[in-house]
Amino acid sequence: MKKLITMAAIAALSITIGSGISQAQIVTPSPSPLGKVEQRVGVTDITLTYSRPSVKGRKVFGELLAFGEIWRFGANAPTKIKFADSVKVGGHDLAPGEYAVYATPGQTEWTIYFGKDTKVQADAFDKEKAAAKLTVKPETTASNTETFTLQFGDITTNSTNLTMAWEKTMVKIPITTEVDKRVMASINSTLTDIGPYWAAANYYYESDRDLKQALEWTEKTIAKDPAFYRIHLKAKILKKMGDCKGATAAAELSKTKSVEAKNKAYTDMNDKIIADCKGKK
Repeated sequence: MKKLITMAAIAALSITIGSGISQAQIVTPSPSPLGKVEQRVGVTDITLTYSRPSVKGRKVFGELLAFGEIWRFGANAPTKIKFADSVKVGGHDLAPGEYAVYATPGQTEWTIYFGKDTKVQADAFDKEKAAAKLTVKPETTASNTETFTLQFGDITTNSTNLTMAWEKTMVKIPITTEVDKRVMASINSTLTDIGPYWAAANYYYESDRDLKQALEWTEKTIAKDPAFYRIHLKAKILKKMGDCKGATAAAELSKTKSVEAKNKAYTDMNDKIIADCKGKK
């Protein structure tokens, strides 16, 4: 009886161990690891997800990836890009949402496609149903990029380039966001306290919009809180408007307050305005 119990226990243990092995998952490094890039352009968030193959001594463009054949712009699955707001890619409108990115490489020209179905592989993608299609010129780089790289560069307040670099080839896909329309709507709906007035005045100054309006909003913020950095913005606006006398007076007041606050950066910036305006009306 004791022998039977022991044998039963061994059998049960064997089943448990066998079951554990069958359920376990072995995790190994991917040859084309997943990459993710998040970038805010203007007031629009853009998220990019893609797999990153490496050259590994191969000739990529023209051999591994034949010219004239569509490619998923990465490895494993199509590269995905998500826009929080409406954008333009190469001048073509794209609604908010997530898209698959495909490319047809060429020696002198590439065609880039944005597809609405992010699960469709390149060989099944219908080019006629692309949400956007554009052509870009490839560039030859001096240095070799071993691992396929996508990143956002040349960022301005309303635009960026989605830049691909791999082997010794680089292409740039221009993306433009709708900044003015969204910012103006926000300004018009939220100008009720000092914070929005301050943000609106800064935006108008930086984007060379109505400087008289920017000055008016800045004066409102100074009336509530005459901080040195608020008065400094007034000095900058007046200088840009060509009123050096007013700019100098504002800069001198801002400098006095910035010295009291022990803020050397603003003290130096005020000194620069005073120096630039010296001898001017």
